[in-house]
Amino acid sequence: MFAGFSDQGQVVTPCYWGSHWPLGRGQTTGGAIDARIRSTPSHNSVMSWAMQRPVPLRDSRLTTLDTLGHSKPMQRQTWAWLIGLTDISDAELLERAKSFRSPPSLELSGARLGEESFVQERRAIRLIADRSEIELRLRPEEVCVNPVFQIAKAPAPLRHVTINGNPLPSEKWTWDGQTLWLNATFHEPATLQFKFEL
Repeated sequence: MFAGFSDQGQVVTPCYWGSHWPLGRGQTTGGAIDARIRSTPSHNSVMSWAMQRPVPLRDSRLTTLDTLGHSKPMQRQTWAWLIGLTDISDAELLERAKSFRSPPSLELSGARLGEESFVQERRAIRLIADRSEIELRLRPEEVCVNPVFQIAKAPAPLRHVTINGNPLPSEKWTWDGQTLWLNATFHEPATLQFKFEL
């Protein structure tokens, strides 16, 4: 992790600020935010892999083509990145990063986990529906922000979603027939119910 950046004695961001070539017009990030913040694209990184590279999501060795078109043994590693533009607070942003890092634990009724139960790149929990009502006990590792569920074999349109027995307003969830997005943050264990039309 990089230290935060200060400007004229004020903390501008508690995490890394980057401005990079070629968009930085030949400049690379220094130890402080400079005038390029108003003229070139830049970003904040809550998580960094420069000095403390995390374990890749996938790591494989295979024979493939290099950039010159030559066949040779190579290593392929895959990471996921959090990229976005937001005006949320630093505390909320850190919660999202923690949520992205660790999926919640689940106890399921009316569904079972898919073969690849969690897709890190999409933060998606993959379920296979067994009944028209799915109940799950969600237990966050630390915090779970806006969980995503990919539900295979869903029997029909989703009628409603409840959290701890309370209906979640329809503007707080979206269902496209395969994927359910919830606009909710969980700090404590919670019981979720998804009821499909018969």
